[in-house]
Amino acid sequence: YLARPVGHWLMSLPASLEELLEQRMNKKHRYWAKRAMRMLEKDFPGSVRYRCFSAPNEVGQLFEDALKVARKTYQWGLGVGFQDNEEQRQRLALEAANGWLRGQVIYLKDEPVAFWVFSIYKDIVYSDYTGYDPQYRQYEVGTALFLRMVGEACREKVKQLDFGPGSAFYKERFGDTEFKEAT
Repeated sequence: YLARPVGHWLMSLPASLEELLEQRMNKKHRYWAKRAMRMLEKDFPGSVRYRCFSAPNEVGQLFEDALKVARKTYQWGLGVGFQDNEEQRQRLALEAANGWLRGQVIYLKDEPVAFWVFSIYKDIVYSDYTGYDPQYRQYEVGTALFLRMVGEACREKVKQLDFGPGSAFYKERFGDTEFKEAT
C-alpha cells in the first residue's frame, strides 16, 4: 500500500506584520488584507473585541468560546477540527501550563465569531485549530484574526509559522515553503 503524500506549508515570519504586508504582497493583496481588518470596525463600531488567551486560568474560557464557533463550522460536521472532548481540554491545559498556548478570538457584540488556537515552541508557531462563524464570511473574520495572530507572533520574535499538513487557500497564499509528507 502506498501512502498518499499531502502538502505541509511553512511561513517564515518577518520582524513585523507591516513588513510582511509590504514585502510579500503586491498592492492588490495588501489592500485586501488591510480591508479585512477595517471592515469589521466600520460595520460594527465599538463592538469589535480581540482577545488573546495564554494563561492556565484562561483555558476554560478559550475552550468555551472556541467551541461556540467550532460548532458552526463545516469541519464540525465532518467530525474534524476543534472538538469537545477531554483530550482537547487536557492538551490546552498542558500547553498553557508550559507557556506555549496562544488562542486568539474575535468577538462581535460580546459573541465569539472566529478563533485561532496555536502554540509557540522554540521560535515556531504551530497552528492547531481555526474556525469562523459562516454568518460573518463576508467580513473575512478568519483573515483578520490570522493577520492579528501573525502580528503578535512577530512581536514575540517568532521566526516561523507551521501551518501543518493539508491544503487550504490561506496556507498557499501566505506560506512560502511547502514539502510533502505522508504517514
